[in-house]
Amino acid sequence: MKLWSNPRRLRVHLAILVLASTLPLLIFAAVVAMFLERHQRAAVERGLRDTARALSVAVNRELTASISALETLATSEHLDGGKLRSFYDQAQRALKAHPRWKTISLLDASGEGAEIREAIAGNLCRCTGYHFIVDAIRAAASTRR
Repeated sequence: MKLWSNPRRLRVHLAILVLASTLPLLIFAAVVAMFLERHQRAAVERGLRDTARALSVAVNRELTASISALETLATSEHLDGGKLRSFYDQAQRALKAHPRWKTISLLDASGEGAEIREAIAGNLCRCTGYHFIVDAIRAAASTRR
């Protein structure tokens, strides 16, 4: 009965008993939380990867459709015959079929910088890399593509 006679000693024993019974539970909870966090992170990464892939496919599909339509316009018999009014009508129909397009401009194959800037004026933001767009149009005009 000596064990129960000292209340301080009893408290120490009870504290050790509580600690010994809850410590494995706390360790288990920490391990489970760690595994759940890893699983959640992997699921989020998978979801983001799938979203990026879907966006990439959608952008690729849109670009392919636009390039195809522009290549069709570039091979128009109206251009070969110099019938610019007929080509303009054809280009307007293509423009209506592609609601994201803002304009279609016809440039001389010489690809002069001032002519290019005038053709795309008001259709693009000039705050970033505007000269790169002009350079790309000039390069496309020189290769006829």
